Amino acid sequence: MVLPVLITGLLVTPVAAQPGRGVVARLPDVRDPIRLDTLGLPLGVGAAPAATFAALEQVHTEFGIVRTISDRARGEMGNLALPVRREFAGERVSRALDCGRGLGGEYADQYRLTVALLTWVTAVPGHPDSSLVHTALVGGGRVVDGTRAWPMQCNSLGHLEARLAKRVRDLVRGGTPTTPPTGGRD
Repeated sequence: MVLPVLITGLLVTPVAAQPGRGVVARLPDVRDPIRLDTLGLPLGVGAAPAATFAALEQVHTEFGIVRTISDRARGEMGNLALPVRREFAGERVSRALDCGRGLGGEYADQYRLTVALLTWVTAVPGHPDSSLVHTALVGGGRVVDGTRAWPMQCNSLGHLEARLAKRVRDLVRGGTPTTPPTGGRD
């Protein structure tokens, strides 16, 4: 029997076996639960899963992602309740998440958000020296406008996922540790 676990206001339902499977995030101010395994964008890495996971640990550290999940056996790492404001992984939050916009600009850059980020590594069937890095990223918060406030859900733009996978690829190919690039929009 699988029982849900409540961790700092987030409901996490563990499911054995496959990485990323069954992890559900409940973000503050977001009404519905979010199954992260339905969001994970798979990006190929030319290395075995163990080497990919080791590189991914380094990349999370380089990007300043504080991990509350790090399960080598399941190939998962991340944080399901990461508070962010203005900057995330070395860039403006709006590079990674779309939360809408108002007169003051991107909501992602203006409000406190809670982000759920889960990255997991899977083997490519029939190719022991290849793996896939899946990253699911969502966020939520509350827009405060004068006396009114309303919840907002933030969806990934795919940029952070691509940066993570590219940096992992660089490391498994013998790249040296670097600080993640920062800057504005492309």
